[in-house]
Amino acid sequence: MKPAMNGTVPSDVDLALLDAAYVRKPMNVGMTLVVTLTIGLLLWSVLATHTLLAGCAALLASSLWGHLECRAYRRAVLGPSNLRRWQGLFALQSAAAGLAWSVAPVLTMATQPDGDSLALFVGILLGVSAVAMNSMAGQRAGMFAFLIGTLAPTSLIAGLADAPAQRLAALVLASALIALMVVGHQSHLALRRLIETGMRLQANLDASHDAVVGMDDSGRITDWNRRAAELFGWTAPEAIGRMLDTTIVPERMREAHRQGLARYLATGVQRVMHRRIELPALHRDGREFVVEIVLSPLGSGPARSFTAFLTDISERKAAQERLALFRRVFDASTQMISIVDGEGYAVYQNRAHQAGLGYRDEEIIGQHFSLTVAPEALAAFRAEIGVAMRNGLSWTGQLLLQRKDGSRFIASKHVGFIKDEVGRVQYAFDIFYDFSPELARREELAAAKEIAERASMAKSEFLSSMSHELRTPMNAILGFAQILQYDGSLQARQLDQVQEILRAGRHLLELVNEVLDLAKIESGHLQLALEPVALAAVVDDCMQLMQALAAPRQIELHTQLPPHAELHADRTRVKQILLNLLSNAIKYNRDGGSVRLSAEPARGKRWRISITDTGCGLSAQQIEQLFQPFNRLGAEHGSIEGTGIGLTITRRLTELMGGSVGVQSTLGKGSTFWLELPSLSQPTLATAQPLAAPAMTVAPLPCHSVLCIDDNPVNLRLLVQLLTLRPQIQVLTAASPARGLELASAQRPSLILLDIHMPEMDGYAVLAALRADPDLQSTPVVAVSASAMPQDIERGRAAGFNDYLTKPLDLGNFLHVVDRWLTR
Repeated sequence: MKPAMNGTVPSDVDLALLDAAYVRKPMNVGMTLVVTLTIGLLLWSVLATHTLLAGCAALLASSLWGHLECRAYRRAVLGPSNLRRWQGLFALQSAAAGLAWSVAPVLTMATQPDGDSLALFVGILLGVSAVAMNSMAGQRAGMFAFLIGTLAPTSLIAGLADAPAQRLAALVLASALIALMVVGHQSHLALRRLIETGMRLQANLDASHDAVVGMDDSGRITDWNRRAAELFGWTAPEAIGRMLDTTIVPERMREAHRQGLARYLATGVQRVMHRRIELPALHRDGREFVVEIVLSPLGSGPARSFTAFLTDISERKAAQERLALFRRVFDASTQMISIVDGEGYAVYQNRAHQAGLGYRDEEIIGQHFSLTVAPEALAAFRAEIGVAMRNGLSWTGQLLLQRKDGSRFIASKHVGFIKDEVGRVQYAFDIFYDFSPELARREELAAAKEIAERASMAKSEFLSSMSHELRTPMNAILGFAQILQYDGSLQARQLDQVQEILRAGRHLLELVNEVLDLAKIESGHLQLALEPVALAAVVDDCMQLMQALAAPRQIELHTQLPPHAELHADRTRVKQILLNLLSNAIKYNRDGGSVRLSAEPARGKRWRISITDTGCGLSAQQIEQLFQPFNRLGAEHGSIEGTGIGLTITRRLTELMGGSVGVQSTLGKGSTFWLELPSLSQPTLATAQPLAAPAMTVAPLPCHSVLCIDDNPVNLRLLVQLLTLRPQIQVLTAASPARGLELASAQRPSLILLDIHMPEMDGYAVLAALRADPDLQSTPVVAVSASAMPQDIERGRAAGFNDYLTKPLDLGNFLHVVDRWLTR
């Protein structure tokens, strides 16, 4: 075919036929030269010299023409546009070749018409015509032109002669011409059909998705379709004729390939024939990939051949490996995983699913998902899944499932959907786990939490009750003792005894307060209200309260604060911390000493507050034990009273507000306690403003009326006695809420002091009634209660009390609050 000559693949049957004719033409030219030489030698003595030379010259000229034409064809590019031209050239050269064969017979009949030479030339012409008919069957026009050029002139000359032998020869040649043309026509049609069939077969092979490779029994490639060229990188002309093992078989497997082929040829065992085999294959560039091979034998004679159909399955193998990886991952998962198709029928379960539900693969694959759902939960689950599918969402929730053995459990599920291009659900995947242990754990945790909350509530109620019950008698003890302290008729010995009562009562109150505070902190019930706190205002309040403690020992109090220092903390707890540190600095100071409170910016948006005293100082060993609860570092053997838990509470409160506390001390010189508390803004150090420690003053008051409402006669009498220290005040008393409301409505007092815990109506109900009266809406109402827990104070302020005083009352603070609201 033409690809063997010029690399051009014919596009149709005519191109293929012409290419095949030109492939045989060099052979025809060669045969003509051989026959010419043979005839010339054999007939040199028989024919006339000029006849022999003329015939040989014509044949040589025809052969030269054919040779030049073949060379021109090899250099040309055959196509539909020049097909007719090359067919015409072929036919013209064929006619010339036929005429060249008729030159010697025609000249011989014209000059030597004897029977022997006539018979010789008739035999030669018929033989040459038969060979040419077979050789040029692909080109019908060229074949007919050759036959006519060869037989027609001789038949015509012989027919014009008078001799019977010549006429017989003419008849034979004419009959042979007709017969050869008929047979040649049929040969042409048969060859055309054969080529058409071959081209259709080749087209089918080239259109195949598989690579089709033919080989003979030696392993040499005989066929190679287009897909094989694409798959292995070798074109058909390059591959055909090569050994299969050195072309597509990796080097490490070539010996096994040769042995397998030899074993098959020797034994005829066909266990690999017509079976799909996966083997590695080699691309021309050295790259290896996996192919699937189906090998089919062709024929069973001694010269057998085979056709191999090869498919690149690299992507399929990669997909299988990925699928196997996913399977291993799913099987390694402790969660149960199943996949169902769009109709809800199971197509996969992992090992955890099999172990959890008890169904083997063959028992659950192909079954509907409802097999594992408890019947009573199925309808609701279908409805929820349907809503999720319609909205394009996944579904997450709990569902009651049923195992193969009938046992049930609650599963925590996540169901997702995989849809096709048009939005139909193809698959759904279900990932879940047994939620029953978690439910049991949660129920157990909820029960434990409920028990803890009840215990915490009981503890809070106990603390609140203890606080209230202890403060109520302490209020009477300290209150009347403070009144006696201001009684001028007492003798010195009696006044000293009153001082002892006050000292012991205050110590007991301090102990009760600090123990309750520590209990609240340890139990986590301490509530903090973080807000901006002006440091100067808090320090001012503290200094006023500490002045009475420092004055008898002539201890000077000094402050040096930036004017706009502001903390982000709980105001009440900051005041508690400062009072604790200031009281310690005074108690453990020397007579005539000093206490200095200062503040400066610290790193990280903090203020550092320092309290420096001139006491005896602390050793390093004492500092290590300083913040331990109930550890007074030996001071319990001295005359200074204390509980040993004040500093512990100070540290815990500071840390709860996001701060820190520490101490620096030198024996014999004094100590500096410092605490750092956060600020909302970056602190800046402005000019410090020294604040003088104010003394407690008594401001003259205009005449006012104060209504005291308390169901406890002792507390009520104490309030009256305390208010007698303000002669300008008219005191009104009510032992019941109803009587208090009557007096308030009738007298319209300037200030109302109201107890919280009272029968019939508590203080909150009385406050609501007072606020509902238009004439009393603006009257300040101060709560006076033994309920001193932070939540009690917060509740009182939230309810609308103007202020909240806790029992036992401090005389100075009590009078300060009364004066403040009466002057306001």
